Amino acid sequence: MGQATLTRRISQYLKHDIPVAIGTRAIKNIAFAMSLLTCLCASSVSLFSFFSTSLHETYKISYLDVNLIASCSSIGLYLFLPILGYLGDCYGPSLLALISGFLFVPSYLVNANIVSHLNYSDAQRSHIYWFGLSFFFIGLATSSLYFSCLLTCAKIYPERKGLAISLPVTCYGMSSLIGSQVLKLSSFNPNGVLDIKKAFIFFSILYSFVCLLNFVSCYVVTFDYHILMNDHSHVAQTDDEERSLLNPEDSNEFGAASSFYDEETLSLVPQRSEIEPLNHKQRYVNFLKDHSTWLLMISLILNIGPLESFQNNIGPILTVSRQAHKSSSLSDQISVWAAASTASRILVGWLSDFMSSSQRKHPICRVHLLSLSVFMGIIGVSIILLRSISFSFTSALVGSSYGALFTVYPTIVASVWGVDIMGSTWGTFMVAPALGSISYSILFGHTVDSGHSSGSLSDAYFYFVCVSLFASVILVVASWRIFWFKRGLAIF
Repeated sequence: MGQATLTRRISQYLKHDIPVAIGTRAIKNIAFAMSLLTCLCASSVSLFSFFSTSLHETYKISYLDVNLIASCSSIGLYLFLPILGYLGDCYGPSLLALISGFLFVPSYLVNANIVSHLNYSDAQRSHIYWFGLSFFFIGLATSSLYFSCLLTCAKIYPERKGLAISLPVTCYGMSSLIGSQVLKLSSFNPNGVLDIKKAFIFFSILYSFVCLLNFVSCYVVTFDYHILMNDHSHVAQTDDEERSLLNPEDSNEFGAASSFYDEETLSLVPQRSEIEPLNHKQRYVNFLKDHSTWLLMISLILNIGPLESFQNNIGPILTVSRQAHKSSSLSDQISVWAAASTASRILVGWLSDFMSSSQRKHPICRVHLLSLSVFMGIIGVSIILLRSISFSFTSALVGSSYGALFTVYPTIVASVWGVDIMGSTWGTFMVAPALGSISYSILFGHTVDSGHSSGSLSDAYFYFVCVSLFASVILVVASWRIFWFKRGLAIF
């Protein structure tokens, strides 16, 4: 009875006393800031190159086994996102926060324990399997942590989808830059080589606090979602936007006829509800049946795939393009790529809200911004073929395109199918980057190996990438003009 009374008091305090004391808007801002802070620590899995160097040089684990471990982390990172997203929509992002906490801390402690039992040059197969299993869970924890933050930010500010999505995406991208600088500290490199045991223990301690912080911010959305909706000015604005999509006759700028609507179309239109969205299962089924879903999925494979492959193969591309001169060092190009990608995420997030705002006299659909982002990538890849222009322009343009697409795509998904089921929908789309990256990386490797760095064969690959990027634009525009127009989504 005492425990039940304590629970009711905590619930009363969270639901009523805090909002009265500091205000609903302050709660939203605090939860949003906590989610962004969490994202700044979320991407430790992207630091695997630091771990792999130490595993190979210190413990003589072969590169094949190191890549096996890396593949396990990729499987956990990408392939379970549809399930995690669906769970996040059904039970709220705090469930994902709990999953990340229960996986991150034990996994890094297991890794530290494995390292403490390793003898130099004496790694056994059992060690490799345990490393693979723990990094699989680290990848899964990373997806859970990142997705919980993304859903929290998107649901706190549904009326500002562009910035609400781009900010956590940007912070997640910055986390790898921050982590790389932390691991360069002398305390982690006593002999010039990373002490991975110290690194694993550090991350286990870090994530015990980060996941607790993230759970608190997600708890605001999960446990008391209606508090966030008590800001009547924001609700009214968002409801007006949704009514204009449901009833195009009420707004000339969304000029689609109401006669286009049928039961299935209405079930795809964004709706708002409590933690579990209204008709969640049926809407997700209709999302999977929607032809525009698969056109957008293919477009994501065709543009994110080659751009992510470019990121993974900047060194070989420098070589085969015959631009590996002093001004195009690998470290410089990676820095240019990372800076351009990070800057474009936040800039495009702001632009998408500004350009598509119904308050503007002539609003512009986000599809135009997505097309512009892809064309930046096309120009960047085309520069490789010109040879005479500095490779830094290629890195900047392709990096900007990559970062912008990872901001615009989830914003479009949230606008077309709704923020309330964004976990399910965007989680499904996140399978595409894995498929695209693997496919284009294999194609690039096969092309270069077959031609022994022949310029003509590598040029054929880059021409193919340009065609692929252009085809992705056609698919997105076709989805917009053929399908989304019928739902009143002329401007979003």
